[in-house]
Amino acid sequence: MTGFPEHFIVGSAVVCPALLFVGLLRLRKNPANGTLPRGVTDLHQFATSALLGGLLLIGVVVLLFHDRLMPPNKKAETALDSNLQWEECVVADGTLSIEVPSHWRQARSRMPRFIQFSASDFQNDLHLSVNSTPRDDLAENTLTEVSRKIIRNMQREFSGEFFMSGPDEIQLAGFPAEKTVMTGAFHETSLAIDLYVIQGATQWIEIRFRTPRSRPEGSQELFARIVSSIRQK
Repeated sequence: MTGFPEHFIVGSAVVCPALLFVGLLRLRKNPANGTLPRGVTDLHQFATSALLGGLLLIGVVVLLFHDRLMPPNKKAETALDSNLQWEECVVADGTLSIEVPSHWRQARSRMPRFIQFSASDFQNDLHLSVNSTPRDDLAENTLTEVSRKIIRNMQREFSGEFFMSGPDEIQLAGFPAEKTVMTGAFHETSLAIDLYVIQGATQWIEIRFRTPRSRPEGSQELFARIVSSIRQK
């Protein structure tokens, strides 16, 4: 991460001690006879240097702890457009509902082994897909087994380095679920994928969020907002 805040912090780390040092030198400097300090003049010069250094130090602290100082609700407002319109969609063969931004382009398919529902914001390269499979149709019987199988299949589609965080056990729409975050090169594009595998009452449900690795600011908050909207029908 580069930019004004980083240059300001680095510059202040040099300027603050320099200002304080110059102020101390002026305060300690004696008059020509080498007996007494110059009193008010030197104190004024030291106070000026100390004030400038203190202001720079405060600026550094504010930049370093900006995220912690900002209230959580304020951070959410800056990450998501408050005017964004949402649309509820029924997915996973009618067993779940999910809300997506209304301007996202939607597509559906009833063909087996294909994505059943997808929604995309092509302008920002954000993609969501949902697929479900009857639990009786898979040889795997546990959530962990199904999640690992999906991850292995996805790994085969990536080339080069592949990074993964998780799976982490969570609850989603009242069902046991696992979340895995993956990054890697897919068709010469570096992607970041958030994978959710849900153990539904009668189905295994797979939800993927995909975007380039240099994902736009706020995409994680947007994905989290969509996930929080998932409900049982």
